[in-house]
Amino acid sequence: MRGGVRDTFNLVLSLLRKRLSHNWPAWLAIILIISWIGARAALALRQHAAFHTFVYDLGYYTQVIWNTSQGRWFVNTLKPPISLADHFSPALAILAPLFWIAPDARVPILFYVIVLGLSILPAYLLLRARYPVLAVLFVLAFVFNPLLHKVARDEFHEVVLAVPSLTLALYALYRDRVWLLIVTLGFTLLVREDMGVYVASFGLYMLFCRPQRRWLGLGLIMAGIAWTSG
Repeated sequence: MRGGVRDTFNLVLSLLRKRLSHNWPAWLAIILIISWIGARAALALRQHAAFHTFVYDLGYYTQVIWNTSQGRWFVNTLKPPISLADHFSPALAILAPLFWIAPDARVPILFYVIVLGLSILPAYLLLRARYPVLAVLFVLAFVFNPLLHKVARDEFHEVVLAVPSLTLALYALYRDRVWLLIVTLGFTLLVREDMGVYVASFGLYMLFCRPQRRWLGLGLIMAGIAWTSG
């Protein structure tokens, strides 16, 4: 009986070792991303606990998100009447449900860090298919990038919402997933009024480099210009 249990355990252990040795690049990439998010989140929360966060910008956006969660859409007292008059950022509403669970300034802090950390995933997935080791090195360069740490050190800004949508749009463009591209770029426009520049740049690329999608490219150019100049 004991021998059977021991043999089963050894078999499972052998299978796990084989699996891990085969997929070590993927596991290493996951560990790097999770480690960065965890370390950066701990530092950000410590910064907040030490009273080194301020009304602008964390307090400003926390109030906007909290008011939106209470049905007072985008209302704030710092730049009245509503924040949309300052920057047109309706995408902030996606954070409002989080305030139903935890109405706390630490929610946008954590959201900010998580979004930044996960933004590398689309690029990693594109590289992993053909160059698994290079994909891991790309993630390694990402988590040790000083510019990333500088951005993460700053307080919450609404423009961070465009980071995952634009990287996912790049993935959709490369994979030729038209609907995913349209949805992600549409969301990008909702992040801020100047995001039309990025949407138009996707359209320019498609117009000149993807002849089969030139009409979509032309549409993206017109939508981006209209959004930014409107």
